Amino acid sequence: MSTVSSCGIFDAILNFVYLSGFLLTQTVLQVAQEIESEAKFQNDFLNQLQMTMIKAQAGVKNNMRRLNKSIIREGSNHVMHVVLFALLCFFIVYFLSKFFRR
Repeated sequence: MSTVSSCGIFDAILNFVYLSGFLLTQTVLQVAQEIESEAKFQNDFLNQLQMTMIKAQAGVKNNMRRLNKSIIREGSNHVMHVVLFALLCFFIVYFLSKFFRR
């Protein structure tokens, strides 16, 4: 009689361990699937970012080519005026920010 109940308890323990392992396995599989989907999303995002960078580099290259052609045609005087204007604007904003912080 005691062997029957110990077998029942043993079977119950085995079933519990089996179900716990099964649930744990299912949880691990779900986490792995979530990690995989997140990795795919991140990979797609990085690919889009890389394409954006390639397009931006091509745009900068084209603009530099145009700027060089305009410098050759019109001389560097125009470019110097633009650079000086940009520096003047930068220093005005810099000094105004210093003045209004006090």
